[in-house]
Amino acid sequence: MSLSPAEINLIIKAGQDPFDPKFQTEMPVEYVLGKAEFYGHLFNVNANVLIPRIETEQIIRLGLEYIIDRKSISFADVATGSGVIGIVFAEQLNKRGVTFDGYLSDISDAAIEVAKQNLDEHLDPKHLNCFTNGINDSKLKVIRSDLLSDYPKNKKFDLIFSNLPYIPSARITQLARSVKDFEPHLALDGGVDGLDLIKKLIEQSREYLAKDGVLILEVDDTHTQEKISELGIDANAVEDEFGKNRFWIVKF
Repeated sequence: MSLSPAEINLIIKAGQDPFDPKFQTEMPVEYVLGKAEFYGHLFNVNANVLIPRIETEQIIRLGLEYIIDRKSISFADVATGSGVIGIVFAEQLNKRGVTFDGYLSDISDAAIEVAKQNLDEHLDPKHLNCFTNGINDSKLKVIRSDLLSDYPKNKKFDLIFSNLPYIPSARITQLARSVKDFEPHLALDGGVDGLDLIKKLIEQSREYLAKDGVLILEVDDTHTQEKISELGIDANAVEDEFGKNRFWIVKF
């Protein structure tokens, strides 16, 4: 197995030797290292969470465009996995002097543990309190929840992020071995059309979004504006930096 330049750079950034034989494997370098790069930071990952992709970094920028004139915001990162979206967004809010109330959630206890590790390493402790199924006055919380089912019923969010499983089931076997043989299928398989959980979250979000709030979803490149029209929702499809359909911005 030959390493790509990006993989070699990641190994070096993690303080490892790219010529070490342990990296000559079909297993993704990120899982061998236990680290993945996202938004210029190294985050903990393991086989219980997806490896964050560079395309996903744009979801942070879309969120920042939405809150550009705000001084405070309430947000949620649903199906957070390793926690990178919520953590980086909180970091960017801190840099901009925006106060926030944030939730990171996942249905997987193993993923929650990874998110907790990354929270501890990447954000000042005064801005967070990590625990499962609890609420207090801290600015950032991580909870176990099946989508929004276990969130406080009276909670309203200005912004909800989610990178749910969105790959149509029939395409799972066509994915690269490094993905289909190592990354968790729970975080990949989105059902027949890739929209099973996405449609469920859209409906749940009606109850949890504040007035003028938005839901920003990462989606499959087959989930075009035409698909949005079929669902009859108020949303815009947005391309990623590689020109592929990648995000939906949903409003109610």
